Amino acid sequence: RLAQARLIAEKKGSKPLMLLDDIYDKLDSERMARFLEILKSKNFGQLFITDTNPVHLNSLLASSGMKGKFFKVSKGSINEVSLGQMQANGLNVQ
Repeated sequence: RLAQARLIAEKKGSKPLMLLDDIYDKLDSERMARFLEILKSKNFGQLFITDTNPVHLNSLLASSGMKGKFFKVSKGSINEVSLGQMQANGLNVQ
């Protein structure tokens, strides 16, 4: 998939949006960290990562040095949330 994204970027002159859906189901933490280093080093463009566990996403951002935002999708609405809001709602985010 990374090769396809690179080819699209070369042909179109713009970087494609990448969506990684429940990536922790497929990769362990170590492989995920290496995968993100590849994405960062090649500058693949905007990246969306979905996961049902905010702990995964928070540790991913912290370890990779990447900036990101958190959004909660519930009952057809999408709202940006902070780590503090997630913790206040009883989610264990470390």
